[in-house]
Amino acid sequence: MNEVEVIVQEIEKLFENHPVSKIAKGSNVPDQTVRDLKNGKSDIMKSKFQTVAKLYHYQNSLEKKN
Repeated sequence: MNEVEVIVQEIEKLFENHPVSKIAKGSNVPDQTVRDLKNGKSDIMKSKFQTVAKLYHYQNSLEKKN
Protein backbone atom coordinates (compact mmCIF):
# COMPACT_ATOMS: atom_id res chain seq x y z
CA MET A 1 0.00 0.00 0.00
CA ASN A 2 1.45 3.38 -0.97
CA GLU A 3 1.28 6.60 1.02
CA VAL A 4 -1.68 8.01 -0.88
CA GLU A 5 -3.72 4.87 -0.25
CA VAL A 6 -2.87 5.06 3.46
CA ILE A 7 -4.05 8.69 3.63
CA VAL A 8 -7.31 7.90 1.81
CA GLN A 9 -7.90 4.90 4.07
CA GLU A 10 -7.39 7.03 7.19
CA ILE A 11 -9.84 9.67 5.92
CA GLU A 12 -12.40 6.98 5.11
CA LYS A 13 -12.01 5.66 8.68
CA LEU A 14 -12.67 9.19 9.93
CA PHE A 15 -15.86 9.37 7.85
CA GLU A 16 -17.05 5.97 9.12
CA ASN A 17 -16.59 6.81 12.79
CA HIS A 18 -17.63 10.45 13.18
CA PRO A 19 -20.51 12.73 12.18
CA VAL A 20 -20.04 15.48 9.59
CA SER A 21 -20.41 18.28 12.13
CA LYS A 22 -17.65 16.93 14.38
CA ILE A 23 -15.28 16.36 11.45
CA ALA A 24 -15.94 19.81 10.01
CA LYS A 25 -15.43 21.57 13.33
CA GLY A 26 -12.33 19.60 14.29
CA SER A 27 -10.62 19.83 10.91
CA ASN A 28 -11.68 23.34 9.87
CA VAL A 29 -13.11 21.97 6.62
CA PRO A 30 -16.55 23.33 5.61
CA ASP A 31 -19.55 21.16 6.51
CA GLN A 32 -20.66 20.87 2.89
CA THR A 33 -17.22 19.73 1.74
CA VAL A 34 -17.09 17.06 4.43
CA ARG A 35 -20.65 15.98 3.63
CA ASP A 36 -19.93 15.71 -0.10
CA LEU A 37 -16.79 13.68 0.50
CA LYS A 38 -18.43 11.43 3.08
CA ASN A 39 -21.45 10.75 0.84
CA GLY A 40 -19.34 10.12 -2.25
CA LYS A 41 -20.60 13.17 -4.13
CA SER A 42 -17.00 14.42 -4.28
CA ASP A 43 -13.88 12.30 -4.74
CA ILE A 44 -11.08 12.48 -2.18
CA MET A 45 -8.53 11.95 -4.94
CA LYS A 46 -9.78 15.09 -6.70
CA SER A 47 -9.93 17.25 -3.57
CA LYS A 48 -7.57 20.08 -2.78
CA PHE A 49 -4.40 19.01 -1.03
CA GLN A 50 -5.19 21.40 1.82
CA THR A 51 -8.54 19.69 2.45
CA VAL A 52 -7.01 16.22 2.41
CA ALA A 53 -4.20 17.32 4.72
CA LYS A 54 -6.62 18.84 7.25
CA LEU A 55 -8.78 15.72 7.33
CA TYR A 56 -5.78 13.41 7.61
CA HIS A 57 -4.20 15.42 10.42
CA TYR A 58 -7.50 15.54 12.28
CA GLN A 59 -7.87 11.76 12.04
CA ASN A 60 -4.33 11.33 13.35
CA SER A 61 -5.02 13.67 16.27
CA LEU A 62 -8.09 11.61 17.22
CA GLU A 63 -6.10 8.38 17.15
CA LYS A 64 -3.39 9.84 19.36
CA LYS A 65 -6.01 10.71 21.98
CA ASN A 66 -7.06 7.05 22.20
